[in-house]
Formats: sequence, C-alpha cells, structure tokens
Amino acid sequence: QNSFDCNQRYGSKSAELPLIGGYGFSSNTFPGNITTGGIGVPGPCTTPNFRDPPILGSGCYFDPSSQNGVQIIPDDKLWNFFGSAKFQINRDWQAYATALYSRDETRFVIQPTPISELFSAGNYAPNGQILLQPGSPFYPHDLATAAGVDGQPLNVRYRCVECGFRDTTDTNENGQIIFGVKGAWKDWDWDANGFYSESRAHERVNNGFVFYSQILPLLNSGTVNLFGPNTGATAQALQATKYVGTTFEGTAKQYGANLKTSGEIFKLPAGMAALALGAEYRREQLDQTPSAALASGDLTGYGGNIGAVSQSRNVYAMYAEMNVPIVKTLEGDIAVR
Repeated sequence: QNSFDCNQRYGSKSAELPLIGGYGFSSNTFPGNITTGGIGVPGPCTTPNFRDPPILGSGCYFDPSSQNGVQIIPDDKLWNFFGSAKFQINRDWQAYATALYSRDETRFVIQPTPISELFSAGNYAPNGQILLQPGSPFYPHDLATAAGVDGQPLNVRYRCVECGFRDTTDTNENGQIIFGVKGAWKDWDWDANGFYSESRAHERVNNGFVFYSQILPLLNSGTVNLFGPNTGATAQALQATKYVGTTFEGTAKQYGANLKTSGEIFKLPAGMAALALGAEYRREQLDQTPSAALASGDLTGYGGNIGAVSQSRNVYAMYAEMNVPIVKTLEGDIAVR
C-alpha cells in the first residue's frame, strides 16, 4: 500500500480544524521559539509550516500536518500464507494439520523531533531545556532588549529540522501450527490436538531520532544557530547525534494441547441426554528487549526509558456441559468450567 502525506487530503492538510474546534499546533518550532520575555519566533510568521491561530494568541506555531513528507497513511507491506492437510487413518479417524504465517512491515514518517523543557530527557538534562547564553553569536540582543530580558539566558523551544524527519520501520511476524487427530468411537466424537504459535515484533529507527546526551550539550553550547541554517561543520555535528538501528525486539509464544469429546449418555422420555467434556493446557511467554539507548531513556521521541520484559505463565482449563431434554419443546443445559 502506498503512503499518503497529511497535506494531500482536505481533512488532514492542516492541524487547524476550526469546524470542530480542533488545533494541533506545536510551540516547538524552527526557527526556534524563545519563550523568555514572550519573544516568540524571530521574524514574521510566513514560513509555510507556521500558523498564527487567534485562539492561541499572537505568535507563530508549527503546523505539523502541513509539512511535505509527514504521513497520515504509512507505507505498508503485508504477506499472508495459510496451508492445511488431512489424512484419513481409517473410516472413523482422521489426522489433520494447519499452518499460517503473516508478515506486516510498516514504515512511518513524521515531523522532525522537538526538543525543549516540555519533553522529559531523563537524567540527561533538566527537562530537556535549551538555554541560549548571552555570549552566543546567535543571541538576539535587539529582541531581548525590546522584551526587557537582554543579558538573561533565553529559553528556546526547538525543532531539529537539520536532524531530518523521524522515520521508523515496524515489522511484525506471526506464525501458528496445529496438528491433531479426531474421530468417533462408539457413541462419542473426540478431537485431540497440539498447537504452537509465535509472534515477533521488531522496530528500527531509520532517521530523525537523536541522543539527548549528545544533542543537548551541543544545543546549549551556543555554537548552533537555533533560528536559521548552520555551517557545514555544525550541521554535521547535529547529524552525528542521531541514532540509527534497532530500538526493540519482542517475542510472544504460546504452545499447548486441547482434548474434547461429546456424546449421548442416556435416553429420557423427551430424547437423549448429551454430555461434552474438554481440557486444555497452554504456556504463554513474553520477552521484550529494548536497545541500550531506549532502555536508558537517552532517545528523543519515546517519552522516557522502556525496560526489558521476560514473563511466562501456565494456563489450565477443564469444562463440562450437559444437555437434558425435559419435554419435546424444552431443554435444560448445565455447564461448568
């Protein structure tokens, strides 16, 4: 399936939806948004991806939906396979097996990563804050003077456009096999089977996510122009803070067996009473392994650290159901599990 960008469709081409009173703008912008003294984004609000919505007051806000390349429908590739086999052992008994496999690969591209005091950076900086010091060549003294804050460190909400779009690929694989024997013996039907299923999830970062521990010292050094293009060396330094690779892998497994039988047990004036019996056992296991960067909380865009998971459990079940005809037009049913 081909992807679609948000701005290719009427209902999603902007984060401003006045008909329903919805606004999805962001104060993390590029050029950076100076919150100290209410300075805002330097320059006029004319960049195509900026809006000045009256409901939010004066100032420029980033409109993520209007940006070229931001997807509303991601690239998706899906494969499915199913097979079954049967073997007639004798007139009453049959062996059978089924197998299925699916693979779903989804690539999703969204806006460049925001960095500011609004997002947790774990142990890597107080609230992910960017402070522009007066000694930086990019310190806007004229704007700070007009706002009465010249000489103070300026808090900047920033969107790392030079880090590129955030780009991830999620791959999910699922497989299952069932094998069993079923048949009839005297007045009883029976079915016994074993099963195994496994699901695997894998997420890879292709672009746009960065290490807090590397980018925050760089952004707070005063050598990065937070309001315009940077030199080649500075742009390369920003690029060098990116993480590319696997962020987590997970596996879920189930295996076990089922046995069930049913048949008529005795005759009543209104008809035959019937009984069904069954039992099941299965073991469930879940393992999730994050990358070291994700486990430490050092990656932007994930909202903190994600820990490893490794748990399992055994499940047992037994059930019985009895159907008793009371009169020709009324039946009673008793069940327990």
